[in-house]
Amino acid sequence: VAGDSVLGVQVAERQGQEWEAARQEEEEEEEARQAEEHSNALLQQEAKTMAEQLYEAKNPYIGDVSAEGRLLRKIYEALGNNTAAEIGFKVELQTYEEPYEFHFLMEEGQDRVPEDAEMEAVAALMLALTDNLGVVKWTLVNPQGIPLPEGMLDIEGAEKLLNIEDIKEFGSSPEQVQRLLGLLNTE
Repeated sequence: VAGDSVLGVQVAERQGQEWEAARQEEEEEEEARQAEEHSNALLQQEAKTMAEQLYEAKNPYIGDVSAEGRLLRKIYEALGNNTAAEIGFKVELQTYEEPYEFHFLMEEGQDRVPEDAEMEAVAALMLALTDNLGVVKWTLVNPQGIPLPEGMLDIEGAEKLLNIEDIKEFGSSPEQVQRLLGLLNTE
């Protein structure tokens, strides 16, 4: 009988240890979930703030070069890991007939040329946030100053790329800009 009693105590102790281990694991999982929720909330707030800043930098006219420069700085900030900002560009505008165009001219001899996807993200934001902009082109210029075609994105191309109806609608409010940033981050 004494052996049964000792065995019963050992079983009870073992069950208690298992219960305590399970409770501790649940607490750790809850702490991790709360930390992740907090991190996600911070990221959402950061995205909201960035979208608000982009919306504030919105430009009604492509001909306002300083406004377009402010917008580009905010776009580069918003895209973070996009390396297009590291490339030396000259800028050229075509505003004598519609669609109005913004051209990035990269000189040959750069260490690298941005990927099309990086330039497409920049272009999509520019198209959404510059009311009368219709086309963004990026071009490599050879040593003789002759442009060699690289890439372009127009309104229709941006809408097709992102599977959306109206790229200009994504520049209509900070919330819409945030949605566009979300789409660009999943591409």
